Amino acid sequence: MYETNVELLGQLIQEKRKPYAILSLIQDTIDSMRTDVEDVSVSEKFYEACLKISEAIVLLDSEISK
Repeated sequence: MYETNVELLGQLIQEKRKPYAILSLIQDTIDSMRTDVEDVSVSEKFYEACLKISEAIVLLDSEISK
């Protein structure tokens, strides 16, 4: 469902596009996912993936805040 965004995100990252473009696509993808989670059950893998996202956000913040 989000394969196109994920593919494009990979391209943007490989091409070292501007951080704003990369973060905007990440935000758009997460926003799209959020609309689909009403009354959805998830497994422990969901929370593990969210933890990885949280850790990545800390790293992104440290790069942006230099």
